[in-house]
Amino acid sequence: MAEVRFRLRVRYRKQGRLRFLSHLEVVRAMERMVRRAQLPYAVSQGFNAHMRYAPGPALPVGTGGLEECFDVWLTAFLPCDEALARLQEAGVGDLDVVGVSYVDPRAKGLQATHVHEGYEVLLASKALTCAGLDEALHALRARGEMSVVRGGKEKRYDLTQAFDRPPEVREGTAPGLIELRLALRSVEQGSLRPAALLGAAIGSGIDWTLESVTRVRLSEDEVEG
Repeated sequence: MAEVRFRLRVRYRKQGRLRFLSHLEVVRAMERMVRRAQLPYAVSQGFNAHMRYAPGPALPVGTGGLEECFDVWLTAFLPCDEALARLQEAGVGDLDVVGVSYVDPRAKGLQATHVHEGYEVLLASKALTCAGLDEALHALRARGEMSVVRGGKEKRYDLTQAFDRPPEVREGTAPGLIELRLALRSVEQGSLRPAALLGAAIGSGIDWTLESVTRVRLSEDEVEG
């Protein structure tokens, strides 16, 4: 096995129709892209050898991402401009590689370091107002925690730690649309999904639909205003 010396961090966008890919499907698509690009990727040891690859925090199905990333370990150095050109040529529409850089091979993984998430959300409702949504979100935060049942298991989130700053609510570009900006922080229980947060805040008494959710920033640093 060749010595693993280089850890390449790849930044990409997930949008359009491909926002409906699952996290596992995105991982597989990016691994195929690395192979098509003919990067000198490292392979793990053992019976089930596989590409040395580490994804960033998962996106929920249907959620777009503008600053997503993954790490792949290489056995030989490639200049960043060459690696980027190869990946872009091997890419597919709506999964666009936008940048690459080398990071310390011994650094912590993306899922441990990139815990700050900025979201832009668009929802539609004839009954819900901006003031009503803002009040509901602040009331939820004041409770300090919320629970989500997924796969038959209940998970509780500490809302005192889950926000980098209060949500921002504003009128959308058409009647009945509301725009929401969220600056969230992944906590011990994991990332808080915007859809789950809205469901807990609004409750079941008001009709509303989620038009779009986009993670516009994923960072080691707190999301700025």
